[in-house]
Amino acid sequence: EAMTPEEYQALGMPVPPVTEVTPEAILNFNTPEVRRVPIAGGGGIMSAAELALFYQALLGNLPAAGSLWSDETMRQVTHPITGDMLDELTGALVHRGLGLMLSGDDHRNLRGFGHTNSPGAFGHSGAGGQIAWADPATGISFAYCTSGHDQHAVRQGRRSVSISNRAAVCAA
Repeated sequence: EAMTPEEYQALGMPVPPVTEVTPEAILNFNTPEVRRVPIAGGGGIMSAAELALFYQALLGNLPAAGSLWSDETMRQVTHPITGDMLDELTGALVHRGLGLMLSGDDHRNLRGFGHTNSPGAFGHSGAGGQIAWADPATGISFAYCTSGHDQHAVRQGRRSVSISNRAAVCAA
């Protein structure tokens, strides 16, 4: 279940507005008609292993595949473009690049990264608790995909951070 207005209030957070990422919209990705349509920003259908390998290719760590991004593209997409924009729920910097969430500062956990990710890590969380990232400092990429759709923002955030914390130290 989603958080109640009372739960948000108890945390001193405003109730977020309803967006296009509803349970009904997510369930539509299970239909063949929707899967045939390319949808920017959503609807990637793959395993966690395939998603982690995609992030390895972004890092240029798959010699047979080559790097998917040039050094210039990597610089552009991992450069923060949101300036001093704050997340309305957490009050932390949004810290986004071109299509990516950036780990960045000490509040990286509010963006789904682990405390143990480097500031240079980048990736994106998905609806309902999915998460994927790459960390250029360690060469690790990580993806967590679930068939569930956790609508409880705090619970899914805690899970993402906890799992990312454990994955990010694997190179240590």
